[in-house]
Amino acid sequence: MIRILKKPLFKSHFKGGLLFRYTNPASSLAPVTCIVSIVALPIIFRLFNSPLSGKLLFLYYLLNTLLVIFLFKSYSNNKYRLELQKQKFQEEWNIISEQGTKDLKNQRVFNERIDRFALLKDIIEDVAGDLRLESVVKTILDTAFTSIGKKRGNCLLYLIDSQTQRLVVFGSRKQDKNLIIKTKEGDVFDSWVQRHTSPLLIEDSRRDFRFDPERIAGRKSRVISSLISAPFKTEHRLLGILRLESPETGAYSQEDLRFLMTVCDLGAIALENARLFEKTQELAIHDGLTGLFTKAHFLEHFEVEYNRAFREKGELSLLMMDIDFFKIYNDKYGHRVGDIVLKKIGKLATEFFKSCDATVGRFGGEEFCIALANITQDKAHSLAVDFCKKVKENKVVLRREDTGVTVSIGLASLTKKVSDAQELVFAADQALLAAKRSGKNRVVRHLN
Repeated sequence: MIRILKKPLFKSHFKGGLLFRYTNPASSLAPVTCIVSIVALPIIFRLFNSPLSGKLLFLYYLLNTLLVIFLFKSYSNNKYRLELQKQKFQEEWNIISEQGTKDLKNQRVFNERIDRFALLKDIIEDVAGDLRLESVVKTILDTAFTSIGKKRGNCLLYLIDSQTQRLVVFGSRKQDKNLIIKTKEGDVFDSWVQRHTSPLLIEDSRRDFRFDPERIAGRKSRVISSLISAPFKTEHRLLGILRLESPETGAYSQEDLRFLMTVCDLGAIALENARLFEKTQELAIHDGLTGLFTKAHFLEHFEVEYNRAFREKGELSLLMMDIDFFKIYNDKYGHRVGDIVLKKIGKLATEFFKSCDATVGRFGGEEFCIALANITQDKAHSLAVDFCKKVKENKVVLRREDTGVTVSIGLASLTKKVSDAQELVFAADQALLAAKRSGKNRVVRHLN
């Protein structure tokens, strides 16, 4: 059974639903409903016997027109608000994206700093107990070339020569293994760092007003477009320079230069310690006046030679030499002249016995010692006699007068009767005493 609504109730229900669709902009059928209502509603009212006068119909269409305008206005406002929200969202997204990019960059910089601090820690640990100059230089070069240069371009380490006070290349790391560094004493950039004892950063060498472009140009095999350089320096002096260079412009930053300066500060301490250790070793091995081996080092070396000769049943002789009347020279001419005589005798002995591959040392005071390996006792005696003659022939000019300097020599050789190296030294010393007692300027052989 079909239920038919009464006219008043039907009108109320129909108009209420229609009004809801008109006034609800969110309804997706609002435009369609509006058009259907405008065209079909008068027909529907006539079907239900609801005649409308012309005025009411005009009013009805007017209201519908206003309603359409209202709906269109609402739609435009909503669209405008959505556009504003979209722009606001885009701005927020750009800000977040830019902040994210900045955070990622900061994170990379932070991680790079952490890695570099770890490298500095490794440098300190590596060079703290290392007193070998070559090893310290290797550690510094590897750190700078890897962490700053990224193994590109070139990394050079210069040290100041203690005698000439000039820069000398002590070590290098090169991207091109076949590249030859021709400027062994540095170039215009190194001279600038040496003169100012301050770090240097060049982003483009062709546009840097501090340097003459003509002096930089002309390098085909080794193009330098950018570089950073920092000095190794202590409180009182410059030790050297550490430098990185690249054929690309803008290869290094201020952060790279700061890290290089820190490496150089640590390296300067390590280099100074290594230099002092080398000097200490040099003083322990070589006599400061004559440059010959010291007594301790000579005896250590002679012990090795004795053991080798004893084991291989080879020849070994020892000469103990003393300058005759040396005390008189000191008393008459002074200790400065005595030092001149000592240096002259030491130089003569080094040159004379060079062909024999001999080991020459200063035993103490005016005494010298000479080890002759793989030479027979007779040959050693002949060499000693010839050396005495050579010393006498070489006049020493003291205060514009020629003075004759002579030496006495004691000779002892390895035989079956000698039990150790110390006994051979004692035998040579006894022979020297015999030579001085028997008139000086002669060679006495120990009969062991």
